[in-house]
Amino acid sequence: MPPKMMAPDLAEIQAGALDRVHRCCAHLQIPNALRDAIGARLGAPQADFSVQFLSPLSDAERENTVDNVDLQDANGAARPPSLFEKAQIRSLFLLADQVAVRLLGQAQAQPAPAAAAGPQQGQAQPALNMRRIKVSDVLDPMDDGYVDPLTPGELNALFDNYRALKHGDPQEEVEPTLEQVSAFNARVVTLQLAPYGDFSILTPFGRRMAKVLKHRAWIPNRDGTYRTVEVPGPDSYDVWYACWRVYACCCLMLRWPAPVGGSLVVVTPAALEYYQETFRQLAFEYAEC
Repeated sequence: MPPKMMAPDLAEIQAGALDRVHRCCAHLQIPNALRDAIGARLGAPQADFSVQFLSPLSDAERENTVDNVDLQDANGAARPPSLFEKAQIRSLFLLADQVAVRLLGQAQAQPAPAAAAGPQQGQAQPALNMRRIKVSDVLDPMDDGYVDPLTPGELNALFDNYRALKHGDPQEEVEPTLEQVSAFNARVVTLQLAPYGDFSILTPFGRRMAKVLKHRAWIPNRDGTYRTVEVPGPDSYDVWYACWRVYACCCLMLRWPAPVGGSLVVVTPAALEYYQETFRQLAFEYAEC
């Protein structure tokens, strides 16, 4: 596994000791041949470049680099990287993240100029704040929290995860919206909560279908009569199954970070199929419920 490293000191970064990839590789004692192979795999310039370009890479892009870096043996034949070399590459990405965090903390600690203290009256707020997603609108009606939408790179990485398991893209009626998968990812991966979704709003095509996904239910009164109420959610197994496919797609897109590099699936396809089949049997066996 990658050696445990102390977070780089800010003075080292400011002095230029760890601001370039070649210097970071020297700091980690990564051989020049492996260093150059990493750069070639990333399509980086042959000359040295800033280590901050490594930090934005997604987990999928990093693991693709780790697994597919081109190396040669003593005879000049191509060979895969060893476990130790993979650990060295992951250590380089980890160091790049630590350097980026330190630089970001330094920038945030500096007081902003008075003219840039905040937007003037009449100026628009940053688009990111305007695009925040309310969880109760797309995933859980009882959750009043907000999450940021996934970036295009993060969303593409989630679709790559799905393709790795299903060998193709999800169908249009199965594909979750950006808002749905962003809220689901924040709940399950970031907050480490149970993978829950309310099928009154976690629906195919997002909010377009959630607005009409209601059914009537009969509630008993004290005098023995019944009254009808409108209940949000699927009114039949077929409608439930349509929502379930969106939920299952979200589950297959997510990954938990593994203790030693790589990632772990949140739910296996077999577990999802077993749950769905069990629910189907119960729905037809106790149709009156």
